Amino acid sequence: RVEETLSVATHPYLRDHAIDGTPILPLAAAADLLVAAAGAEAPFELSGLKLFSGVLVQEPIRIVSAVRGERVTLRSGEKGALSYEA
Repeated sequence: RVEETLSVATHPYLRDHAIDGTPILPLAAAADLLVAAAGAEAPFELSGLKLFSGVLVQEPIRIVSAVRGERVTLRSGEKGALSYEA
């Protein structure tokens, strides 16, 4: 389980990845967080990646990556909304 808080102050690259002016976590960054949580080492394959909802970073937001069996999830926000799964 890996927990982190994202914000444009601590992750300035988010300013460069915005939709209609709202910073959003890039898919590549989300995939990297999933792989790190799973403890995978190169070379690896990330299969079955599903996007449930993008991680909007309008203000600091907590994200949690966790492994359950053979799956890894990335959840965001105070309610832990499912954002990605692989």
